Amino acid sequence: MRPRRPTFWVDRPAIMARLDSAHAVVALVGPVRSGRSSLLAAWGEAADATWLDPEDLSAGSGDAIVVDDADRLTPEDWSELGARLAASPHLRLRLSVRSLDALPPGWDVDAVTDLRVTFDEIGAYVEAAGSPLEPRVLAFATGGHIGSLRELVSPEVRDLSQFDAVLARAGRPWRLDADEARLAVPSYLTAEVVELLGGPADFLARADRAGLGAWLADGSTRVFCLVPTVRAATLAGLELDDAERRRLRLVAAEASLAQDAPLAAFADAVRGDDLDLAVRALKAGGMALLIQHGYVVGGLLRPLSVNRLRRQPVLALALALVLNARRQNRLRAVEMFGVAVLGARFGAGRPVDRALTHVVESVALRVMGAGDGGVAAARRAARVLRTSDADELGTLGRVTPHLHVHAGISLLYGESLDEARDQFEHTLAASPEVGTELTAIGGLALADALEGERDAAAVWLELADGRVWPPERLDEYAGSLLRLAQAQTAVDELDFPRAAAALDTIWPIVDTIEHWPLMAHVRALVDIGTGQAAVGLERFSSLRRQRRGRFGPPAPVRRLLAVTESLLLLAVGRPVEARDVLGDPQQHAGLLLAALRVALVTGDADQALSLLVRVVPRGPRDRVTVAAFEAVLLRRLGREEESREVAAKAAELATGHRLRSPFMLLPPGHLDLFGEVADGVPEAIATPAAPAPSLTPRELVVLRELARTSSVEEIAAVLHVSVNTVKSQRRSVYRKLGAHSREEALAQGLRHGLLSR
Repeated sequence: MRPRRPTFWVDRPAIMARLDSAHAVVALVGPVRSGRSSLLAAWGEAADATWLDPEDLSAGSGDAIVVDDADRLTPEDWSELGARLAASPHLRLRLSVRSLDALPPGWDVDAVTDLRVTFDEIGAYVEAAGSPLEPRVLAFATGGHIGSLRELVSPEVRDLSQFDAVLARAGRPWRLDADEARLAVPSYLTAEVVELLGGPADFLARADRAGLGAWLADGSTRVFCLVPTVRAATLAGLELDDAERRRLRLVAAEASLAQDAPLAAFADAVRGDDLDLAVRALKAGGMALLIQHGYVVGGLLRPLSVNRLRRQPVLALALALVLNARRQNRLRAVEMFGVAVLGARFGAGRPVDRALTHVVESVALRVMGAGDGGVAAARRAARVLRTSDADELGTLGRVTPHLHVHAGISLLYGESLDEARDQFEHTLAASPEVGTELTAIGGLALADALEGERDAAAVWLELADGRVWPPERLDEYAGSLLRLAQAQTAVDELDFPRAAAALDTIWPIVDTIEHWPLMAHVRALVDIGTGQAAVGLERFSSLRRQRRGRFGPPAPVRRLLAVTESLLLLAVGRPVEARDVLGDPQQHAGLLLAALRVALVTGDADQALSLLVRVVPRGPRDRVTVAAFEAVLLRRLGREEESREVAAKAAELATGHRLRSPFMLLPPGHLDLFGEVADGVPEAIATPAAPAPSLTPRELVVLRELARTSSVEEIAAVLHVSVNTVKSQRRSVYRKLGAHSREEALAQGLRHGLLSR
């Protein structure tokens, strides 16, 4: 009989696309109650497919055929289906099986082996069912197994304390035999773990064929994970004391770590209450463990006390990073970052281990936006890594590239670009995994792009373009620095559509990613260059409000945000505010150039000259900008010949480094100085609006009272003056605002911001 969709259905577009492909045979492979039948039913309904009973394949025909529970097919049945496929080139056969072993050898089958629902799909399911349970708790408890999820998302289940009993009840038909029950104690199984725990040699093969679990990739190893209901039912009937269960978990954890299965090792180490072993597993798995299995790591670490996490700063940082990935967890994430910092500062151990704790501190401070943003801690880590020998570094395992790359990111944000490049290059030399390598290449490209070293940036961008990166890495955190470098170089070429396209790939994570200040800055350049500065200013202001945290950002980030806001304000014609947001530029090149730009726009030549002589350029971008500003200033001072000489130098520099974007950020009316390099450059900085009329304090009070009431008598009573005095002051306000009525006066007051002062 054809099954129906369940009451609560979650769209699974990726799986449905696989089923709807032109491939002749697609098989859904998953354990018991993994949603195979429901998915086939949904596809079969849309495709008007013929549903065949495995016991009788003779009935039905058509161009689309579905066979559920195809594990029951005999060799003769498979031969019959093969003959149908051979006779009908357009036939599409869709199957479900519990194990890949059920498929006949030699068949060309597109096997969909991961049927787990994602975190977002769990959230949609919970919302549709009206359950009070948190998606993150359900994700951890079910591992994405839809059958277990359906058991827990019911009106009767109100809290976590009921989970084990509900899952155990649902799994009774499939629980393990008594002589195999201890194999349900570890979180994941390998053949070696089964042997160490005294299980039968053929256990995993039999469990796989029976659909009691599924195989997962863990490091370089495949591990077997029992279905949550099967595991819960087995454990409910297992008579082992807590000490023995702990021993079995730690035996499994050590064996998994030796087999390069860091997730399995981490899970059983935490459940076995050996946090030192958990740290070793986390080191072995690196950031990939957090990226691929964040909800598992978070679920395991959340119950640990703050006191215990303080003694294990690596675990505190791991939990903080997992929590920080979702906005609603950010306050708890900040707390965990703080715990990681305290633990790292008071941690001991070998020098090479201190490199790890220094990076833990650096990452925590950087993501929180606290202190110096982790720059000093990153330098300490770099120093330890630089002075450690190969044997010492070998004890860190796979974590070494992560230490270099995160030290590099902290130094990048600390404006120490040469030191950042050095750490990114060390990352590439330390045999990184795909995600870390992608981040390091992106960091190198971005450091060069920010300084305007276009040729150097192009080398790294070409290297990245020549590689095939997993989309889930390229458009998430790992690829964000590369996307920013692509966007910045496109802006420098005035190719704003290409810049926007690069930013759009990572913009969906702007509310959680630490790189949001740089993303906001490059997005602002795109908005300014495309004449959308007003929209950009609103977007920037909204993002800053959204990302406001417990700590103020470190000084380098504050400077970057101030420069970004100043540019946007200049582009919408608000130079006074553009000057005010910069504060005291002191001796910082970026702030000095921003303040110099404002002075040129407002025509304050003396201030511009004072700022210009204080700028020490940091790279080609600064040198082009300084030369261009100097040319504009000389023209303003009436020294046209000298202006054109300096402008020629600016044009030559810009051409050599292929930097055109600095010219769009000049005061309007001066692009003619720079020749061909400025052709087609938009004049993005607005001509300042007329200055606001100067009203006396008393006139401002009268204007605001006019906004409240039109009654002169009422205003006089509030201000404790005569009616004639109010009338006289009102006439003065009208004259200064060029107004002939109360309505016109209020409109002019709004335009110049006088009502909000």
